Amino acid sequence: GCERLEAVALPESVTSIGESAFEYCASITEFTMGDAVSEIGKYAFRYCFSLAKIELSDDIRIIPEGLFDSCEHLVRVDLPKAMTRIDTLAFSGCTSLGTISMHTSLSSIGISAFALCESLSRIELYGSTEELALVSVSGGNEAFLKAEVKEVGK
Repeated sequence: GCERLEAVALPESVTSIGESAFEYCASITEFTMGDAVSEIGKYAFRYCFSLAKIELSDDIRIIPEGLFDSCEHLVRVDLPKAMTRIDTLAFSGCTSLGTISMHTSLSSIGISAFALCESLSRIELYGSTEELALVSVSGGNEAFLKAEVKEVGK
């Protein structure tokens, strides 16, 4: 079990995180992955209710299905520059998520990826709003679409 696991820092030798690897680890508050991680399985952090801080590897290209589903204490996510896709229910139920930092390499956002993210109010964008308009956004992402977009650089 992982009921006492609070902070995780993966070593540089880890290159992937398996499906549901930390699912239901409700005590984790902070997670840092090494820069060698290039792939994360679906639901890897689902129901990590206490997770407040996550540092993603720069090599992550896809936020898979349900990755942060119900991570109620997550307040900010800085998406990697290489990010191209956010899958279905990726951030669903992240009720405290207020800010996302992202680049315009993103091409699609899956169904309800930001469902129940009522605190989402700000998108810090590395790129232009014209480029963001080209992202394919599926249904159930009203919170993402309503958030204020602030261009912060290229």
